[in-house]
Amino acid sequence: MLVRAVGPTLATFDVPGPLPDPFLTIWQGSLPIHFNDNWSERPDANEIEQAAVAVGAFPLPPASKDAALLVELPPGTYTAGVVSKSGNDAGAALVEIYVMP
Repeated sequence: MLVRAVGPTLATFDVPGPLPDPFLTIWQGSLPIHFNDNWSERPDANEIEQAAVAVGAFPLPPASKDAALLVELPPGTYTAGVVSKSGNDAGAALVEIYVMP
C-alpha cells in the first residue's frame, strides 16, 4: 500500500493553509506500526516515487515535507493519522491510501 499525508504540496493546488510539516502514523489498534515525517528522506524514496506513478497519484516534490509510506499490511483494521510534526501548527492535510497493483 502507498499511504501519503500531503500538506505543503497542497499549496500548488491553491489549497489555503496547508499543514507545513505533516507526520504520518499507521496504527493497528493502539499500536503505532509505521510512521514517516519527510518522505524523500526515506531509504525507499525512489520506490515511493515509482509507486505514486503506478497508481496515478500526483508527484511530491523531492524536498517537500510531505509524508509517505510504502508498506505491506496483512488483512486487518488500520488507522492512518496525521499530526503536525511540531505539534503547534494547524492546517489542511490530505491523506491518500492506494492499493498497489
